[in-house]
Amino acid sequence: MIEATKKTTHKPVIEKASKKKVGAANVTILGVVKKPYTTEKTTRLQKFGIYTFQVSPTATKVSIAQAVEQYYGVHVRSVRITHRKPKIKRIRGRIGITAGMKKALVTLKTGERIESLTA
Repeated sequence: MIEATKKTTHKPVIEKASKKKVGAANVTILGVVKKPYTTEKTTRLQKFGIYTFQVSPTATKVSIAQAVEQYYGVHVRSVRITHRKPKIKRIRGRIGITAGMKKALVTLKTGERIESLTA
C-alpha cells in the first residue's frame, strides 16, 4: 500500500507587536526636558526657585522631576504643567499655524538653585 503523504506548509507564526500606549515611562531622561524656557517673567520667578522648561508632549510630572533631578543635581519640590495651544495666524492672505508646546514650572527645595540657568 502506498500511503499518501500530505505536504504540510505551515506558515511561520508572527507575533503581533503589542499596542502599548507610549507614555512617559518609555521616554528617555534626556528626551523629557527639551530646553529651558526663558522670558522676562520666568527670569523673575528664578529668584523664588521656580524654573521653567519646555518639555515633551508625553512627559508626566514624575518623569520631569526625575529628569531635572538627575541632569541638574537638585531636589524638586513640585512640578506644574501648562499647555500652549497652537494658534492660527494670517500673514499676507496666507494662513499658518504657530507651534503649540507643553511647559513645566519646576519648584526646587528652599535654598537650591540651578547655577547654569540663573541670570
